Amino acid sequence: MNIEFEISDDACFLGLINTERYISFVDENWEFDQIKKRIIRESNKGHILLWGTELPNNWRIRVCDKPVADKFFKEFEGKIKVSHSKLHLINYESLSFAAQFEEEQLPEEELADLNVELDNAVYDVKVRQLFNPDEEGISEDMLGFEILLQKSEKKGKGKLNNFKELVWSQY
Repeated sequence: MNIEFEISDDACFLGLINTERYISFVDENWEFDQIKKRIIRESNKGHILLWGTELPNNWRIRVCDKPVADKFFKEFEGKIKVSHSKLHLINYESLSFAAQFEEEQLPEEELADLNVELDNAVYDVKVRQLFNPDEEGISEDMLGFEILLQKSEKKGKGKLNNFKELVWSQY
């Protein structure tokens, strides 16, 4: 598997999500701390992995089962469950919209095609940021992130991750 996608990111957060498992609605008048707590809780259950991008952009992202990039600036690891044969890429804009409206379903229509079909299982995930924002000029045509997915030995019971904060975020 080696697939590239483009996704908009106005709020400097992107993610990989199991839309069938992630509980999106928070409150009609939500505050950022409420969404933050929801994302961390759902991340620890293996329903979403969300990370800060540092810069808004239309990002190109590679999803693969083996590393392709020779170098990367930083990476983090987590686990995610696949329960309906696919995972979607997601941005914060979609998460915050679904957090406000109970009837709103993820993924939103414009992100529905940004998915990877996989066997139902728990996956080990490495998210690699391929650029150093302090040293490189950022452009829309550059590959920003590489997501590595490998079936895990771990079963989907209990807590899969132990995140205390949003990954790569100052919030």
